[in-house]
Amino acid sequence: MRNPGYSQSNFFPFVSSFSSTSDGNDDHSEHRNKDSDTNPNSNDNATESTSLTDSEKFEEVEADRPDGKDNAFDETHNSSSSPPPALSNAVSSLFGRTTPQRTALKEITTVPVLPIFHRPSFPGVLVPIVVQDVAIADEFIALKALGPVMAGLFLHKKVGMQSFVLNEDNEQSANLQERQDSSASSAQPESLESQTFASALHRVGVLAELIKIVPRAKNSVELIFWCHQRIRWLRVVPSTKLLKFEVEPLVEERVDMQGQQIRAYSLAIVETLKQLLEHGTMYKQQVELLLHAVDIYNPYQLADLGACLTTADPQKVQEVLEELDLEKRLAKTLSLLVSELETIRVQRKINKQIEENLGKAQRKFFLTEELKTIKKELGLEKDEKETVVNKFQNRLKDKTVPEAAQRVIDEELTKISTLDPSSSEYSVTRNYLDWLTALPWGIHTTDILQISRAESILNRDHYAMDDVKKRILEFVAVAHLRGANQGKILLLSGPPGVGKTSIGKSIASALDRKFYRFSVGGLSDVAEIKGHRRTYIGAMPGKFIQALKMTGSSNPVIMIDEIDKLGRGYQGDPASALLEALDPEQNANFMDHYLDTPVDLSHVLFIATANVLDTIPPPLLDRMDNIRLPGYVLDEKVKIASRYLIPNARTECGLSGSQVVFRTSALQLLAQKYCREAGVRNLKQQIEKILRKVALLLVRNEQAKSLKQSGSSTSVSSMNETESSLSNQRLSDLHKPTALEAAVKNGTAIVVTENNLSEFIGRPQIGDDRIYETTPPGVATGLAWTSAGGATLYIETVSVAEIDGEDTADSHEKVSPRSSGTRGFKATGQMGDVMKESVDIAYSFAVRYLKRTDKTNTFFERNSIHIHIPEGATPKDGPSAGVTIITALLSLALDKPVSADIGMTGEVTLTGKVLSVGGIREKMVAAQRSGLKTVILPESNRKDWEELPDFVQANITAHFVSQYEQLLSVVFEN
Repeated sequence: MRNPGYSQSNFFPFVSSFSSTSDGNDDHSEHRNKDSDTNPNSNDNATESTSLTDSEKFEEVEADRPDGKDNAFDETHNSSSSPPPALSNAVSSLFGRTTPQRTALKEITTVPVLPIFHRPSFPGVLVPIVVQDVAIADEFIALKALGPVMAGLFLHKKVGMQSFVLNEDNEQSANLQERQDSSASSAQPESLESQTFASALHRVGVLAELIKIVPRAKNSVELIFWCHQRIRWLRVVPSTKLLKFEVEPLVEERVDMQGQQIRAYSLAIVETLKQLLEHGTMYKQQVELLLHAVDIYNPYQLADLGACLTTADPQKVQEVLEELDLEKRLAKTLSLLVSELETIRVQRKINKQIEENLGKAQRKFFLTEELKTIKKELGLEKDEKETVVNKFQNRLKDKTVPEAAQRVIDEELTKISTLDPSSSEYSVTRNYLDWLTALPWGIHTTDILQISRAESILNRDHYAMDDVKKRILEFVAVAHLRGANQGKILLLSGPPGVGKTSIGKSIASALDRKFYRFSVGGLSDVAEIKGHRRTYIGAMPGKFIQALKMTGSSNPVIMIDEIDKLGRGYQGDPASALLEALDPEQNANFMDHYLDTPVDLSHVLFIATANVLDTIPPPLLDRMDNIRLPGYVLDEKVKIASRYLIPNARTECGLSGSQVVFRTSALQLLAQKYCREAGVRNLKQQIEKILRKVALLLVRNEQAKSLKQSGSSTSVSSMNETESSLSNQRLSDLHKPTALEAAVKNGTAIVVTENNLSEFIGRPQIGDDRIYETTPPGVATGLAWTSAGGATLYIETVSVAEIDGEDTADSHEKVSPRSSGTRGFKATGQMGDVMKESVDIAYSFAVRYLKRTDKTNTFFERNSIHIHIPEGATPKDGPSAGVTIITALLSLALDKPVSADIGMTGEVTLTGKVLSVGGIREKMVAAQRSGLKTVILPESNRKDWEELPDFVQANITAHFVSQYEQLLSVVFEN
């Protein structure tokens, strides 16, 4: 369908005079003048002889126009451009004024049709339509040259609907959007699509006369139509150029215009129109014209023109056009006008509120400016710069500012007093002074140096951690003797979940100091530590200066969390930047890049936390006092759970001690089979999981009881019984033990024991460390340290091939020699470089030792050995497995098993010396957990064994060796 480009040029049609012109329905003209009782446009008159010619089908009467209307209309188009070149010069005279005729359609006839895409037109109004298609314009000019042109104007059905554009196909949506953008365009369809396009138009429209053609810019013309009367189209008449319909006049019902209802509606419409005029509508000129031109005793005119003057939905206005019953038409028009009036009232209310708010703001602004001027004249108020300077000076009154810092502050105060407040340098200087004056120069909190109080607070918040507590008490004692506080740098290292971060708050509370924590995990920007240069936009001091400002004290407790996870990027090395702050010899004059003046950090207590020490640079590690937190053994975990974890979790879940009870055996099983790591974080999570399920049991049972008791009717009772049975079934499905069900129903405490623990958190997640009840020859048990605690480590050795070519059980495997001569072995089990070297050393020592002590045993010369350390997916490294590897190799060569109750650890040299290793506490905890009865340790680790608690040493016999030969008498009999 092509788009010739029709559009209504004005937002609202011109209102014509009705002083001598009817609404176009001549069938009521005599009735309105009260001169006749008959309807001239009755069905009989409307169906006159069909032999009439087209010119006889219309009765034309000269229509009077209101005074000045013609001139006013002409002035509107005096400035219009000349006709486009495409238009014929022969018809240029047609662009003059043509007097409209009042026409009454008598019978069915054919007229060209123009679809309307904005608002429906009514009898008695002028409708300007712009035609942009030159061919269509020429067609109308040609018709106008032949005589009066009558056309039908019909509204499109989708005007005003959301689906008008959104739900059309792509081509139609684009056309319709173009019509809306050009102020309600209309389209002239092709002949093949006429029927489809016609179905999209309303059946009822108006018959309009083309009274004038006015040239417009861009090869377009404006067609001015005078609307006469209502018509209805019957069918589409085939046409090659213009869309044509066969239309019939609409005959309205006869009514008594002096009736009470008609007059009441008419007066109500006139009154509403006057109110619209009082409220100053956007159609004020049209309303004024209407009230002067319309005969208030003619309800037909009131109904049509009243609806025409509203901004209501076009489909609602179309209903007024289609309504033939006068009383109903008046009612619909009145409804539209009242809605319009209410909308205008709301709009005025909104405008009034906006004006009031703006008026208040403006009035406040003017009064504030006047007040400032008055105060300045009276000397009661200083300017902004003086206020800022006074604020900074007042901050420093009770502070002891160092000489260097005071000199910088004075220079900046002098500088800011000379700067313009609107300059960028003023803002930079003001922010700089804000930081300088906000720091707690010389302000210290008074430490409470009472040993008993500090010890009580530390024991209240944390169980065990004796090394940390002793170190803090020593700090308190030294400060008490010196009579002054001091700064220290402590490093708390240990596996996750042992309480490194939480104990920092307890330390600050024990010393009565302010606490500030920040994490440096992944930190790669030096500016976070040392601050930004002031030349950068948004520059800020580093974390240490921010900590002093936030705490308002020069001696807070600052915790640097995750110091072992410091990053390093193109912005620098933060670990190197920490050297100055964490060096007791340098931090008294810490220089931040932003402040650029020395700041004393020597009174700050720094506490850093780390999981491992390997990733901390040695220069930084050397500046810190390392306190190792090895983790908790079984007894400690049980007591921590009883004293801290369970009460806190019970409070968070809304439970009381009388509702759920944990047996010690359940906590022991929970720590051994579910939460074996060194910390208690997972233990806390499992306890919370148990308590959440207990809360679900209690609440479900409580709601089931309330539902069962609240039912009164039979249907409600049956529903409650069903719900109760389902609830009970769910309870039994979740918790099969009868004791739990009975406890929930009876309201007694739910007891968590080792027997029902799996009902809450499932089956144990950790198996037994001990994979051999009786170890075969070639297998020995070692002890290892991990970041999560200690573990037992089995060393397995087997013979896989003989070197001289004799067949063995595994002779098909390829062996890679690892040393010179005929000896060879291979090692598996995700070993690191250090452990691989330990295997080489152990193999060399075992071969040398066996050859020296038993020359007849040629096992190593005749066999290739495979050494494996399970579990294969777990990375392993370190030298402490040396004695265990040698023992496994000798056990295989001698064909003598090692007792499964013996565990060992220690580094071995090539000459057989046993060196000390770390992680003795964790390894002993692993030995006790695995049920080992005897452990073999290096002699140099005897002090570590003696420092272990008694419950860790219980049921374990320790043997200390300095040479490997001393171990043989313990491992092998005879």
